[in-house]
Amino acid sequence: MLLEREAGALSLSEYIRARLFEQAITGAFEFEERLTPEARQKMLAQILAKLGESGSGKSLSELAELARLGLLQMSPDEQRALSDAIADLRELRRDLLKALGMRPKEGGAK
Repeated sequence: MLLEREAGALSLSEYIRARLFEQAITGAFEFEERLTPEARQKMLAQILAKLGESGSGKSLSELAELARLGLLQMSPDEQRALSDAIADLRELRRDLLKALGMRPKEGGAK
């Protein structure tokens, strides 16, 4: 995946946050252009929409539930990695919502 290649040693969520919020990460990458606030808002909304459309969070949660029920054999390390991936996706979603000036509805997805 292109984003994973660009992220290098950073986790995908760290890279996206840094890229979106222009945090300097020494030696990781250089910014090619500055986005206007409108373009940045549009990009954030597109990323959030793609994240929701991908169904990744739901799929990962379903795998975690199968493992919890003992229907999917996973080592403790694999279960931790799966839990970490779910947490990273939730954090990324929260960060995107925050950047867009939004927040989840009460009782909505975490």
